[in-house]
Amino acid sequence: MEAITIEGKAGWIRFVPSRISYSRILEIKKDLLKLLQAKDDYISSDKMHEILKKRDPLIGTPGGTIQAYRYREEMTQKDLAKKTGIRQSHISEMERNKRTIGLQVAKKLAKALNCNYRRLV
Repeated sequence: MEAITIEGKAGWIRFVPSRISYSRILEIKKDLLKLLQAKDDYISSDKMHEILKKRDPLIGTPGGTIQAYRYREEMTQKDLAKKTGIRQSHISEMERNKRTIGLQVAKKLAKALNCNYRRLV
């Protein structure tokens, strides 16, 4: 799933949906547009995170980050497993935050997902 970029009076937001339905993505996009069109000059990142977290509990977690980058790269868990040598079941557990992500694993994942490994730990 590709990233959604939304522009408004207060700036812009780039949102990479995780494993959620298209209708929920549209709801989140609508909520983000409301926030960006608000008359307030400022909304804290904590407040934004709180709003998004209600819609998608994986937002802001290591597992959600892996999943978002994997979707951005249009990869399945199986594809990522082949590319990294990490078992698909372990990737699934990491994405559900049931397995921790060590430094060496984060570096392997980051290389395959074209991102900085620090985003995954």
